[in-house]
Amino acid sequence: MVLSTVEAGDFFGELGVLDNSGRNVGARTSGSAVLAKIPCGAVRKVLETETSEAWTHLLRRTLHYLRVTNERVMAEIVHKEKIQLIGEMASS
Repeated sequence: MVLSTVEAGDFFGELGVLDNSGRNVGARTSGSAVLAKIPCGAVRKVLETETSEAWTHLLRRTLHYLRVTNERVMAEIVHKEKIQLIGEMASS
């Protein structure tokens, strides 16, 4: 299931940086891609010196990503339940 699409210049993995957790999903590309990996320590060091405005921007972006992902997961669950219900009705 596709949870998110990342465009050129966008970033992902910020939750792992903020809470020091590993990734629990994979990333795939539909074509060629150039990725850059920034070590967590370097990101944290920059964030420690940033203004509250930068933190607010990161928090808003992260919350938006979580909301969009949650909506997609819930829509997929509802869709699967509808299909299952249709199958049950058809078999009876």
